[in-house]
Amino acid sequence: MKDSQITIIGAANIDIHGFSFEEMIHKESNPGRVKFCLGGVGRNISENLARVGMGVRLISAVGGDANSKWLLSACEEIGIDMSETLIFEEMNSSIYLDLMNSNGDMELGLSDLVVLEMISPEHLRARHEIINKSKVIVMDTGVSEAVLFYILDHYSHIPIFIDPVSSPKAKKIKNRLMGIHTLKLNRQEAAYLSDVKITNQYSLSEAAAFILKQGVKRVFITLGEEGVYYREGSQAGSFRLKTEKVVNATGAGDAFMAGTIYAFIKGFDLEDTAKVASRFALLTLADESTVSSKITEEAVNKWKGRNFMAAKI
Repeated sequence: MKDSQITIIGAANIDIHGFSFEEMIHKESNPGRVKFCLGGVGRNISENLARVGMGVRLISAVGGDANSKWLLSACEEIGIDMSETLIFEEMNSSIYLDLMNSNGDMELGLSDLVVLEMISPEHLRARHEIINKSKVIVMDTGVSEAVLFYILDHYSHIPIFIDPVSSPKAKKIKNRLMGIHTLKLNRQEAAYLSDVKITNQYSLSEAAAFILKQGVKRVFITLGEEGVYYREGSQAGSFRLKTEKVVNATGAGDAFMAGTIYAFIKGFDLEDTAKVASRFALLTLADESTVSSKITEEAVNKWKGRNFMAAKI
């Protein structure tokens, strides 16, 4: 296993994906197929990075049940350092459940992250020497506010990347963005954090500018099929790639986030970071699993020479 350059603090789940064969009928039993796989935003980001050769340590929380044992062994096998993940024997693993329509888009998601909230600043304080050696620290907002702001308050000398996971979870960091190096958002999260209704290029730029004024260095706003917008200081841009068939949209945002971290470690500029991160996401969209087995360093670097079109916003 590679030395861990990147410390990720966040969720490690079992994901249960339900795929409907036809258009969903609400409040009815719909024919389809169910798939179990490893998930959790922090864990997904970790796996994507391990697959492209990055040294990753995941600090998460699991229980003592069979699912938790599967999580730990499978992550270690992939190449994620799980040695600092906390085990609460009396609890169960986190579980995320979603229902996907016949177009591969999520109709409904439900998450049980109770065990993740057991991580405290005291647990992290005991791991100070390990965390302090990181080149990058990554967090998802599944962890408690106390943990989020402990890291932001004590490790601002290290680039901190945050994925807010969802608009409801983004509440933890609303108006409290100082100390974040890179923030990866979707349209809804960006609108929520900035209080700007995003309807066009101007309002998108306005939302990004507000977020940067709060103390964020870089922001990436993903727009689904419409592309991505990115900004650092006065430098900004947007583009879109032709999206291949969407099989499962779950995990694409986590893959994009992993791409921004990979590109940062490799020293890519802002525009190339957005391009390589988009390639991570495209590979994931075409796969049933939350993290695609097709993610390799060679595959993600095939963004070079691709046709990048103007974003549609």
